[in-house]
Amino acid sequence: MLKQIQFSPHRQYESATEHEPIDFFSECLCNSKRFDLKLGFFSSSAIRTLSDGFALFLYNGSKMQLIINNILSEQDKDAIIAGIKGNSRIPFDLTDIEQLRDTLSEKDQHFFECLSWLIANKKIDIQIIASKSSIGVAHTKAGFAFLQA
Repeated sequence: MLKQIQFSPHRQYESATEHEPIDFFSECLCNSKRFDLKLGFFSSSAIRTLSDGFALFLYNGSKMQLIINNILSEQDKDAIIAGIKGNSRIPFDLTDIEQLRDTLSEKDQHFFECLSWLIANKKIDIQIIASKSSIGVAHTKAGFAFLQA
């Protein structure tokens, strides 16, 4: 449960410190029913890095909302567009946690099809935003994790 997680006393996470961002995301994914993130930059490589926690998150029936900027790799962009259009090509078994973990840890076509399926089936909701000015990009970071019932 989120109440039992030992969060950073300053509520800040930084790479190469005692309080690594990967620890925050792993703990929250494993213990949340819903996880809302405003990220700025998004890369599906984060899902692969957190594949164990993300697999458990999905296995538990949890859902994620992401607000990201419009700077995406071609593969991520294609997967997101396919998911939004409902063009998911695989039936995905969310009850097989090992298959989930294995699929989410790879960078192959099956992974991107899985990402599209998760978007099409409302397991991940992605909203893409662009900066209002021509200078810079939207790069806000915030997160909210909601307890499992």
